[in-house]
Amino acid sequence: MTVCNMAIEGGARAGLIAPDEKTFEYCMGRPHAPKGAQWEAALTWWKTLFSDEDAHWDEILVIKAEDMYFLMIRPQQKKVKQHQAMVAAVRKGDQIVTAGGLIGKVTKVNTDNEVEVEISSGVKVKVVQHTISQVLNKTEPAK
Repeated sequence: MTVCNMAIEGGARAGLIAPDEKTFEYCMGRPHAPKGAQWEAALTWWKTLFSDEDAHWDEILVIKAEDMYFLMIRPQQKKVKQHQAMVAAVRKGDQIVTAGGLIGKVTKVNTDNEVEVEISSGVKVKVVQHTISQVLNKTEPAK
């Protein structure tokens, strides 16, 4: 993701990074890049794009890459573990929702990571277990 994209995703109304020689080299000859005299005119204009010497920012936010572990990776790992535990605990009789939006009752749990789900009276489909997104009604384990 480019810095400009990150600015927009972060809520900015605009994001501009002054282009450099590497950017110009990358753009030159691309299918939608200007050609010939138009390229030279565009290049001249692009070189005028720079931050003002006295530019200031309302706020500077520094994010260290190691902080991403606690903000994004660790919570995602917890969600994955919770999902794996939920899927492993699915039993015959549970009402489930799949990632595709199907709602049905588990009629059979196969050992090859599939479950058979009845989505309507007499209509059964095989579903890959990891696509189960939610268990609506959990059946009590057999005693």
